[in-house]
Amino acid sequence: MKRAHTIIMTVFVKPEEVLQDKDIHSKIINCIKGMLTIDWTKESEILTVTTVEGFDNRKIQVHELSIHKESYTNQFIDNLMKHLTLEQKQFK
Repeated sequence: MKRAHTIIMTVFVKPEEVLQDKDIHSKIINCIKGMLTIDWTKESEILTVTTVEGFDNRKIQVHELSIHKESYTNQFIDNLMKHLTLEQKQFK
């Protein structure tokens, strides 16, 4: 059963966060990759990292996961639901 057509998850990293933790980019990528058990060498295009210019010419890193395949969207939702508390799973 198709539960979602597309899932897009975006993580923004501010410059001061990089100064606080030099490994923040690898931590974010590992966390995102942990949500799906796929061959990332074959599916590398679903995870992109870009640098954009924010307010006051600040360089912000944007990590974006874009999932379109049904098996991946279902796997992502299943994994996400395992990590949410009962309260977080409630729709309000």
